Amino acid sequence: METPVSEQQFLEQLQVLDHKIEFLKEQSFREARAAQDVKDVLDKLKIKAVAKIREYFLLKINQFKKPLANYQIPQNAMLRFKFYFQFLQKVNREVASEIREEYIDTMSKIMFSYFKSYSGRLAKLQFEESASREDLLGAEESQAKGFFFKPSLRNKTTVFSVGTRGEVLSLELEAPIIVPHAQQKTDQRYPYEMLFRSVQYALVDNACREFLFISEFFMLDTNTAQELFNNIFGN
Repeated sequence: METPVSEQQFLEQLQVLDHKIEFLKEQSFREARAAQDVKDVLDKLKIKAVAKIREYFLLKINQFKKPLANYQIPQNAMLRFKFYFQFLQKVNREVASEIREEYIDTMSKIMFSYFKSYSGRLAKLQFEESASREDLLGAEESQAKGFFFKPSLRNKTTVFSVGTRGEVLSLELEAPIIVPHAQQKTDQRYPYEMLFRSVQYALVDNACREFLFISEFFMLDTNTAQELFNNIFGN
């Protein structure tokens, strides 16, 4: 148990410990005297293992919060050692619940912050010439609005023109998401439909990844995974 949690050797040692704990339970039911001789040693090893696993998972979850961090990297590390959580579920459900609640709280905040920021940055890439209430049918451009009022000189046929916007439903439907900082360097602009598609595509992609992760890592059935998923994306 002195090996770092992030190494394969610790995983192998933990699997051996788990096997011995299960074996001890079986012998205890049979009232074997030898079981009492090793019980204290195994309990101490179990407590130490739980403490190290708890620290490891909380550290990984905390890495999600770093600015510009790719949370999928620590997620992959957690999946690699998903047996650790399975072990916690067996020997200390209180710690397992703590890890799960910390994960839900952290990911909920990260998803909210990410999509709020992403949507805001995408909005800056929208074509400046877009339809407004002044372009609606029946709007009176000649209506007097003061001495300094300047009438709109925009071409309404351009504002309401479909152009290539229909491609968002065909050629561009499964295109990669728009990366705001990369597009700002080229000063490229998009119609609202393209920006909306990019947000929805990113949402679907992240939601699918998250559902698969929580199902596999927390070992949940579909209904329980759905409830956990709603706690993350429902806020």
